[in-house]
Amino acid sequence: MAVRADGAAGTAACTYDENGNRTTARTTGQTNKAAARTYVIELLKSGNLVPKKDPIFKDYVSSWWRWDECLYVLGKRARGKNKIAQTYVDHCRSYLDHHILPFIGKYRISAIRPKTIEAWLLDLMNKPSRLGTPLSPTTVNQCLLTLKIIFREGVRIGDLSYDPTAPQFSPWRKTERRNPSFCPGRSKL
Repeated sequence: MAVRADGAAGTAACTYDENGNRTTARTTGQTNKAAARTYVIELLKSGNLVPKKDPIFKDYVSSWWRWDECLYVLGKRARGKNKIAQTYVDHCRSYLDHHILPFIGKYRISAIRPKTIEAWLLDLMNKPSRLGTPLSPTTVNQCLLTLKIIFREGVRIGDLSYDPTAPQFSPWRKTERRNPSFCPGRSKL
């Protein structure tokens, strides 16, 4: 039984991480040992007693979209179903390095929410390409697809519990380019 600074009594539980190091005590929210023990046993049964790792996004994706390292790519290649080309993998890695990581790379996985994805997409639409023109809607959509695959696969294999790209994000549409020399009703001869 622990006594908080405000004088209220409560119980706390300590756990050990996967390396055998003691973790910081967490309150159980219970007022007696029996209730605290029951609470901790339920957490243990559900697999939620020891908090799961929450890596920074750039660390989580360090081997993603690498031909001989990425588990997703290796799995696709081994199954032979839905074949995956090395040029496609190289393009996805380029999207990851140049367009995804500069904005999302610094976030912890748990901090990435649909709002983060929306802000990133808006940032991409204003980001100049290497030619100095805005990124095309096709490039923005390819970047989004690259990110969706990472999160979807992370959830599928159990690395991640949440996919912030799961809400429907409408693809960016190409804007019609107007030809200033064309006027309806006037034909060129």
